[in-house]
Amino acid sequence: MDWGTNQINEWRHANGAGEQTTTSARTCNNGVRVRWKAPQGDCLKLNVDASIVQDSSSFSVGWILRNHVGDFKGGRVMKINMKASVLEAEAIGILEALSWVMDRTDSKVCIESDSLTAVQAINRGIPYQLELGHIFDECRLRLTSRSSLSLNHVRRLANRVAHTVARFPCELNCYVDFMSPPRQVLDSMMYDLFSE
Repeated sequence: MDWGTNQINEWRHANGAGEQTTTSARTCNNGVRVRWKAPQGDCLKLNVDASIVQDSSSFSVGWILRNHVGDFKGGRVMKINMKASVLEAEAIGILEALSWVMDRTDSKVCIESDSLTAVQAINRGIPYQLELGHIFDECRLRLTSRSSLSLNHVRRLANRVAHTVARFPCELNCYVDFMSPPRQVLDSMMYDLFSE
């Protein structure tokens, strides 16, 4: 049994896997509960997010890859030395995540981001004339080069694990690869799997 699976089993035992957890933090304004949904069958899901500190000259992006039963398959956080808008950071995060997953698997992968504008610009080919146009174009090129990849928008509450990974400490212009889930995301991962 690998270390990540062991952590999940320990969490299940300690927290009573079937017990209800509080849902107030995962409920939208209209009362609909929002959470991560596992991909179908042999598909993998990669959730990506960016983290920007206001007035900072750098930002971080992070992602997590899970399978159809929610098992952790890998992840990364990277800190980039560049002043960026939220949209630019999200787009760079999607591009970096695409590169990372394309190097690791030929499996079907659904990529999810909570940046609706970035997802629409990439998927619909919306012209974007500012500095972001080339980033969107490169994302689109990578997605169309491999039919096993797709990009979808997901609500922020369903993307909390990636959000937490993006805030993981990392040196400037460096990255940290995760072979097992960081402790900071275990509760959110378990919530994703066991909340009803």
